[in-house]
Amino acid sequence: MSPQPGREKGDGSLLVYVRAAGCGTPALLMTPDAAWPVGVFCRVAASTLRVADRTVARTASVRRTGRRLPADQSLGDAGLRDYDLLDLVPVDG
Repeated sequence: MSPQPGREKGDGSLLVYVRAAGCGTPALLMTPDAAWPVGVFCRVAASTLRVADRTVARTASVRRTGRRLPADQSLGDAGLRDYDLLDLVPVDG
């Protein structure tokens, strides 16, 4: 049996929560592929969360460690754990 419905063990996807400051949408559970670059994930997450100002470049910050992830790093190489919370933060902020 799969640990999560619709998610096969070892399928290469992650389980992470994502939220954005100033966004009315609460944190959402997303299942991105581990091969996705952080920059791609941030654009998809901003759209999913309906972030009002999509002209601002954002990166992900891991709430557990406080570390900002570089845009060109893959999510799988970021050392994320299941259910980690990622904050979308402006690149310059």
